[in-house]
Amino acid sequence: MKIDKESDTRTHWKNLFDYKYLGAQDFEEDKDLILTVKEFYAEEVESERGKEDCIICSFEEEVKPMVINKLNFKSLSKVYKTTYAEDFIGQKIQLFIKKNQRIFGKLLDVIRIREVKPKKQKKPVLKKTELLNAVNELNKSGNLEKVKQHRTITPAQEKKIKELAKTEK
Repeated sequence: MKIDKESDTRTHWKNLFDYKYLGAQDFEEDKDLILTVKEFYAEEVESERGKEDCIICSFEEEVKPMVINKLNFKSLSKVYKTTYAEDFIGQKIQLFIKKNQRIFGKLLDVIRIREVKPKKQKKPVLKKTELLNAVNELNKSGNLEKVKQHRTITPAQEKKIKELAKTEK
């Protein structure tokens, strides 16, 4: 990936690295993501504080999974009026970035779940099954504008599409 002043998109510096989990850098500025919960699973996660067991939430859409904390589970419980994780599977959630939150002594931008049922999204997030179509469109036309007319593409998805398009050439 080449970054220069002439680039028509802006790249969060964290997107220059390969993060395994969804983070603030994966969101467009001041835009929420509406995603569909696929599953929850436990996984050991390595962070600056060392290794810890975490709960991971994966999604139907083509985005990275998210480390989900107790606060976000409480928000899910309020939205869907249940305390059972199984009841969240298949449900839409609306994620947003809450800026400058003090976490373990540091100010961080964090992912939170809005405590409302998501409204119908005008343009749904690109699904995993549509990724190759986006790659083909990029190779054919040189841009993703046609795909973006019908789908929301996250910065992480756009990066992956561009990487896949390069390998197909």
